[in-house]
Amino acid sequence: MRTGENVTVIKEDGSKPAERFNAINRDKDATALLVYEAGAKPRQVLTQRQIHDAIDTGIQKQVDATQEDLVYFRSTSGFGCVADFNYTHKPTLVERDGMYGYSYGYTCETYKGAVTGEYFVAFDDAGISHRMTVEALQTEWERNKEALSAIIDSLKPAL
Repeated sequence: MRTGENVTVIKEDGSKPAERFNAINRDKDATALLVYEAGAKPRQVLTQRQIHDAIDTGIQKQVDATQEDLVYFRSTSGFGCVADFNYTHKPTLVERDGMYGYSYGYTCETYKGAVTGEYFVAFDDAGISHRMTVEALQTEWERNKEALSAIIDSLKPAL
């Protein structure tokens, strides 16, 4: 794996992530990648109720989304979905290692071809947001499913 260098990300609201890490496999035409992003520590203390409400709203928005919305949600991370979004597993609440969030698996068409991926979003006990996408071309995912799926489960916040 190698990290992406000299990458500046500016979110739609004009903010930048506090931490961002990209990794792709070394193949000339990359077939697998990881994108991790952590938000800045909030200025005010977030209560568990606020964190749960934010995640509950996010998961409901994901469940209620149209096909167009689902493609849009995944269009800006990973290889970037352009069509045919499908869940491999529906959004599921995740509570572990001081984090509360949700994850889901998916397939979609990208400019590189069909991909399979996992997405995870959560807040840790300090109120810091964490997002991680792991994606691979479907043939790469099938060859390395256990290892690629394990990346999401390996995330532990450094509090």
